[in-house]
Amino acid sequence: MKQCSIGLPSIYLRGKINRVQLPNGVDAHIWSMSQYVQNTVESLEKYLHERDMGLNNRVRIPLFNNYQPELDRSKELNDEDASQYQLLM
Repeated sequence: MKQCSIGLPSIYLRGKINRVQLPNGVDAHIWSMSQYVQNTVESLEKYLHERDMGLNNRVRIPLFNNYQPELDRSKELNDEDASQYQLLM
């Protein structure tokens, strides 16, 4: 029977994993979100570009202080857009 070895993962949930040694000598793994965030932003920019949409650079907060979601009359997302939203979350 052929024996195979599985190495340590280098990517997990689109983030980089590295092995480090803590000051007390214990080996540990760290997960870097920088690659994950970079991939997510690139994915969003591509998605918006394909739909001739863009980000509003003047927006500083995601929602207004007086936002009332129960009064929001926006159209519901179609299946494709809902899937994209879930991917980003």
